[in-house]
Amino acid sequence: MASFGKKVNKSNKVKRGNRDVVKKDTVILSSAIYTAKVNQAYIFETKSGANFAKIELEADGKRLFFNECFQSGDEKGNKTFYTDKDGNDNDLPGYALLNEVLASVMGEDILNSELEDDVKIMDIFDLFADEQVVVKSIPIYSFKDRKDINTKVPVIECLIGKEVKLGVLEAFVDIPQKVDGMYVYENGNAVPSGKAKKVNIIDKFFNIDSGCTFSEFIEAKDATFYKKWNEGYKDTVQDHTENSIAPKPGDATATADGTQSVDSLFKGK
Repeated sequence: MASFGKKVNKSNKVKRGNRDVVKKDTVILSSAIYTAKVNQAYIFETKSGANFAKIELEADGKRLFFNECFQSGDEKGNKTFYTDKDGNDNDLPGYALLNEVLASVMGEDILNSELEDDVKIMDIFDLFADEQVVVKSIPIYSFKDRKDINTKVPVIECLIGKEVKLGVLEAFVDIPQKVDGMYVYENGNAVPSGKAKKVNIIDKFFNIDSGCTFSEFIEAKDATFYKKWNEGYKDTVQDHTENSIAPKPGDATATADGTQSVDSLFKGK
């Protein structure tokens, strides 16, 4: 990890807002709040020098994954933030989400009175300096070798084995087009093939003990969003396909695994 823990460009001008909102258009899965356990958590660096947090959780016998870029690559300055058109610094979405995961899982253990920051919360770099993130060799699946290969990576040990509450959603998303054996994405989004599939998505993290979200935790508020999330999402399924092609309840064309062919309706790319 040439760049992780040795150089990082943060901003002290980021204004963090409350992100606790029920988004009507958000992908939704057999919506419920589950108790989950962190099985593995590590950091992976790309060839560009960007850093990703990869976290595997298990809830109700099902594996769920968090995979977010929290630090930009070498050419972009190894930043945890971006500057918008108005000149304001904002956390990278992945960096903000990772902070949410860390605080939700660790609770009070994420606080550090020695930090100068107003909320005194340790981020992934503080945890690395505090040796709660440790470089070690773990088995990671290699697509090239088609098997697990022991690889040295920074492991987020302070998360492994811990429990957290997850707001898990059920949703239909586009199956991307496939060209020359490769799925096609544009700007991070799948180029639709005219078929949809059902997926599980982690939408929200809640502390296992308090039920607080990240926003409620840093603002010392009571845990109220837990109930609001449940009321807004429980037992619902939403269509997150670009052309609203997800099968509707009782649709005879939907297959058992949730995949549906809708070529006659598809008028996309």
